[in-house]
Amino acid sequence: MIAAGQAFMIKGVIEGTTSATFTNSMREVGSNSQFFRLNNNDDVNRNRVWLELKNNEGAYKQILVGYVENATDGLDNGFDGEVLEAGNSASFYSILDTKNLAIQGRSLNFNLEDQIRLGYKTTAASAFEINLSNFDGFFENQDVFIEDTMLNIIHNLKESPYFFTSEIGTFDSRFVLRFTTSTLGNSESDLNTNSIVIYKNSEQKINVNSGVKKMKSIQIFDVLGRQLWSKEDINSNEFTLKDFTSSSVLLISIELTDNQKISKKYSN
Repeated sequence: MIAAGQAFMIKGVIEGTTSATFTNSMREVGSNSQFFRLNNNDDVNRNRVWLELKNNEGAYKQILVGYVENATDGLDNGFDGEVLEAGNSASFYSILDTKNLAIQGRSLNFNLEDQIRLGYKTTAASAFEINLSNFDGFFENQDVFIEDTMLNIIHNLKESPYFFTSEIGTFDSRFVLRFTTSTLGNSESDLNTNSIVIYKNSEQKINVNSGVKKMKSIQIFDVLGRQLWSKEDINSNEFTLKDFTSSSVLLISIELTDNQKISKKYSN
């Protein structure tokens, strides 16, 4: 149901040239007070998250992923909607098979280990944010995370938006929507993350202690994803950043000698 005066776009189910026919029989008489006419069928079991990609220059794109009654984890007409470009400088979508989706419906067989690929395109190098703009159903009590595979960061979107910078291009393997921070079948990952301690020592220098495992390298990024500092060939479980000072929120990425990468947020 589309209110009078509201623009919309359509995409045919069948590829190729076809026609869309609108007739007076499609008109409905009734309340027209809402810009978006919502389906108020509260009997449908649906559990949804809305994600936004935006920047300060006006780029904006919203996507939806929902676990919905009668949907499957494959492509479904009536549940999944392909992304339609409308001249915006940035695009944002979830990826299923070879399709880029603005709306992805999934079955109610929710698994905490589910991971959903996200992609984006941008025609301008810029600082962006990914924001959890809304959620309902069982997501009222479920954390929602974004994984940045380029920086090896898993961020809780219920706590704050995720900020990053990007060059011009198409990026279909950088981000993953997920619902847990743990690696499948790898309890050691959680143990190593919790064993890393970052603090200021008596000289007011940042000190990193990795517990029983030695560190190979340390990289430091700001909240926009810009690299501020790096150090290779550490080969120690204790390191003091004597030549680096900052009063801002930092993202510290640590690579251990067993090649495991762990990222932690640090604030002075």
